[in-house]
Amino acid sequence: MAIVSFRTSGLWADAGSGMQLVVPGIVTTSSITGTMQSRLTGLPYHELTLITPRRLSGITAGRWKALIDQLRGQVNHLEAYDPAHLVPNGTARGAGSSGAAAASATAVYVSGLTGTLLRGDRLQIGTGLGSHYLHVTADVTLPGTVSFEPPLRTAIASGQTVQLDRPSAMFKLVGQPPLWPAAPGQQVDQVTLKFREQWQ
Repeated sequence: MAIVSFRTSGLWADAGSGMQLVVPGIVTTSSITGTMQSRLTGLPYHELTLITPRRLSGITAGRWKALIDQLRGQVNHLEAYDPAHLVPNGTARGAGSSGAAAASATAVYVSGLTGTLLRGDRLQIGTGLGSHYLHVTADVTLPGTVSFEPPLRTAIASGQTVQLDRPSAMFKLVGQPPLWPAAPGQQVDQVTLKFREQWQ
């Protein structure tokens, strides 16, 4: 198993591409009292949609196809960022360090950075398959304690990298890759690729 990087591929995704947080759960309603009960049925995860630019040239289409081929179906991981959230809306940029935090925590102290993070900004804690892709839930001035969702899947040690520029998560391809024309010089129309976050 290998990790294929969208960040270093030189490719860019078109409008409509992005990540969405999915929180799997079950909600039941009492037929007697009308009260609702809910419970999680799994860990929250992200779904990623990458839409290629329109009318790809044969060369650019070949680069996209090479990226997909490197995934070997669902064998390898794609490390990818959200094309709709390249940098924070706040003023903080770059990479810093985290404090320690327990599994299920929804806040962590971040040092080594200055500026602000605003609600809705994104960050990545850690690298590789053990990393966490998180949504900021409260405005904060750094260095400081950053609140986020979803909760951490696992405990993190102090000193983990906190990435603000193009924070990434790990994904597996969902379904079959699209068909690509084989004729040299033929243009490829827009292709939509779907991925699901997978951290193991």
